Amino acid sequence: MADGRSEEVVSNKQVILRDYVTGFPKETDMYISTTSISLKAL
Repeated sequence: MADGRSEEVVSNKQVILRDYVTGFPKETDMYISTTSISLKAL
């Protein structure tokens, strides 16, 4: 950018639990969410 600021889009991957888990979690207790976020540096 002309004003010296930069912006970068990065991928954000999360493992999210579907519900409260008792004991050792199974693969069916979670799902993966992938989103993009924009990072801005001044």
